[in-house]
Amino acid sequence: MERVVFLIEDSNTRIACMLNPEKLEIRRSVGVSRSHSGQLINNDLTDDPVLYTGRGSTEFTLELLFDVDLPGSSIHTQNVRDLTGPLWDLSEYKTHRFQRQQLPVVRFFWGKTWDMPVAINSVAERFERFTETGVPQRSWITLGLWRISEAVPPINEQSLYNLTKMPSPTALEPDAASWGTHEYVQGERLEELANRYYGYSGLWRLIAVANNIDDPRTIQPGILLKIPPLSVLRGLS
Repeated sequence: MERVVFLIEDSNTRIACMLNPEKLEIRRSVGVSRSHSGQLINNDLTDDPVLYTGRGSTEFTLELLFDVDLPGSSIHTQNVRDLTGPLWDLSEYKTHRFQRQQLPVVRFFWGKTWDMPVAINSVAERFERFTETGVPQRSWITLGLWRISEAVPPINEQSLYNLTKMPSPTALEPDAASWGTHEYVQGERLEELANRYYGYSGLWRLIAVANNIDDPRTIQPGILLKIPPLSVLRGLS
């Protein structure tokens, strides 16, 4: 399986992990809470009322192993912190003091299934195997990721027209590593897939163009469709 990769969208910097995690934990917090205020007496409710507080959030937790003796790293060092430092940087505000401060938006890729924008909300690291001078050579790093809702770029008729006139799918996006995939099931409609992956059914043409589909009714079950990221729409309008 392909290794976990973090792609910093603003700089297009890739951070590849040395080994894939053995497990990935997903936790969904629903946007409701209990109300603890009310009458002390003459209240027939068995439980406190449930109040809507928002849409909730989805959090991912993964544990990654880094070791200076593992092959495949582009950084040659005896200090494992040189390997994990880029992940720590994702949790730091490092903008100019006169600019608006914000954490970097990162895309999380793992194999053909996981592709989503996230923000790092927590980092923890446990060091193992030290040299005589106290330099750590192995560590387990635990990342907490919050999923970010991907905004749909403004769509107008000119954008959709430009999509239908694209000469080839490769012209949509030069970095194919940021594309997702979907195994087509008989009976699915491209509008449904666009709504699932983009939150807007009108973007079905984007999937059609990326896969050279002239007639959606002719798609064969089991075919692996390419799902372009929304970033390909930049500059089309």
